[in-house]
Amino acid sequence: MTRLAKSHEKQAANGAAISKSVMRGRFAAMGAAILLAGLLAGCTGARVDQEASASRSVVTPVREPVAVQSVKPTALPAATKSSGASAGEGSGASLPAEARTSDGGGVVVQVTPEVTVGDRLVFDVSLNTHSVDLSYDYRALASLRDDQGHTYPAASWDGGSGGHHQTGKLVFSNTPRVTGPGIKWMELEIKDVAGVPLRTFRWDIG
Repeated sequence: MTRLAKSHEKQAANGAAISKSVMRGRFAAMGAAILLAGLLAGCTGARVDQEASASRSVVTPVREPVAVQSVKPTALPAATKSSGASAGEGSGASLPAEARTSDGGGVVVQVTPEVTVGDRLVFDVSLNTHSVDLSYDYRALASLRDDQGHTYPAASWDGGSGGHHQTGKLVFSNTPRVTGPGIKWMELEIKDVAGVPLRTFRWDIG
């Protein structure tokens, strides 16, 4: 082989070696690029997963419903009737709460029925004078009488005795019922005060 041929062979071998080196460099670069892309994709995916996990971990507090208590309107108290009302009206009686007056022997006696309290029938009594001593046992001197001939003694007197002015309550038992069905009128009688044998205070029962 001539020297020129050997020179050509050497040049061809060097060219092939250079080509192989260039190809290896290209493959290495491509591999590095693929690896870098994979790393970038992995980082992006991890960030997305972290953000998704963070968004899932945030829990919005839910307010529990508050029970609203309903308020019932307060009923207004019924108006109390004045002197035109009937004594014992709350328990069905119809004895009118109207004052009756007796003037005799220098003493003025006024009696007004009250509303029946439980099993009691109560009368307000006042006595006024300028000359007579009012020292009497009013419980013993007072009684109730109706149109059917029934008589009821007084149970108690909570006023005093003596002097020229007395006020108190005469109380009668309402058991059995004094102002029961069929009674047309009722009289309160007070005997022997200031020389007057009998003072009568009458109420019609409607």
